[in-house]
Amino acid sequence: MKILYISSEYPPQTGFGGIATYTRYMAEALASMGHQVHVLCRSIDKEIHSVQDGVNIHRVRCGAYPLPEGSLWYPLRKLSYKTILQSLNRLAWARTVYKEYIRLSEENAFDIIEYPECGAEGYYLTFKRNLPLVVRLHTPWTIVRQLNQIKEHPLDCWLQKYLERRSITHAKAVTSPGSALAAMLKKEWHIKDAVVFPNPLPANRFISGKTDSQWIYTGRLEYRKGVHLLVKAYQIVCKTHNPPRLLLVGRGFGDMPDGKPYKQYIKDLISEFGLEERIRIIEGVDQSEIPGFLQTSTVAFFPSLWENYPYSCLEAMAAKTAVCGSNCGGFPEIIEDGKNGVLFNCNDYYSLAEKMKWFLENKGATQDLANQAQQHIIDNCNPEQICKSALQVYQSIRV
Repeated sequence: MKILYISSEYPPQTGFGGIATYTRYMAEALASMGHQVHVLCRSIDKEIHSVQDGVNIHRVRCGAYPLPEGSLWYPLRKLSYKTILQSLNRLAWARTVYKEYIRLSEENAFDIIEYPECGAEGYYLTFKRNLPLVVRLHTPWTIVRQLNQIKEHPLDCWLQKYLERRSITHAKAVTSPGSALAAMLKKEWHIKDAVVFPNPLPANRFISGKTDSQWIYTGRLEYRKGVHLLVKAYQIVCKTHNPPRLLLVGRGFGDMPDGKPYKQYIKDLISEFGLEERIRIIEGVDQSEIPGFLQTSTVAFFPSLWENYPYSCLEAMAAKTAVCGSNCGGFPEIIEDGKNGVLFNCNDYYSLAEKMKWFLENKGATQDLANQAQQHIIDNCNPEQICKSALQVYQSIRV
């Protein structure tokens, strides 16, 4: 099959999150199975076509959305930038995607075109009839914004929700790594049933021996990820126990309601609790460096307020690191409490602190959880098996 993946994020230039990771693993696995795979992604500098691990990568630049020019239109431009700035950014990339698709389709009759719902990257494609469109659910920006308490103009919020919803409802097929998000969007946005299969992860890239016994969090430092809960719980544990050093590995993202950057809020919490020598923030880490940090860690914590199916948790499990996640969103679909990891009550740092104490007092059981965690990834996230599930969906809608 000829498959086109659309993702503004793609390693190494823009591989900052789970969408990039998913797209990369799917593209590489399908290419290794003999399919012709193309990825259309965003470039931060020059436009370039390259072949990486058998995948045709098309990096294109994205300019501003073309509002009417001239002095007479200045009031409209000013009003638009004030009220729908983020929507214009989304539309600019979606427009670039459409134009580049038209160019690529002159030489390639794509059997499948897949894009993420977040940011409505496939929005303009939905207006072209009979395209074999598949949308993969990650988490709409509409939900991310709410969880992160990000302030945007009401018109911007409405328009972005419309763009994302249309990108889902006008696709021929919807897939999701977990049932939680699919059920939520079916209820609230009235989308069609999603075909559920896990995110792929080549576990062999994370398997190695442990060299240290630190605790770790990997992922963006943002409010919805609940890093503040982790710091507060750790502070409670330090009063009665001597836990390992805690690493927070990830970039800062977003602000608190008072305008303070969330990363600074976390730093202030660490200082307030006098934990500067115990908690270390490591930013700017390339995805390829994550296995090395997991190699030094025995327990990974994911205290999110809500997440779909986080790669950070899958990666920790693959690295034979015991995991502790909140009992909301997709975590209960990944972590079987007491079998391959531990769940705590969402948004409750006292509950998280109790689980931390359990890890300290049950090191043998912690290792058993880590062993089962790795086996879970090997059994359930094998890229070739995941691709077979995806191909069944793709075959069902081929034009």
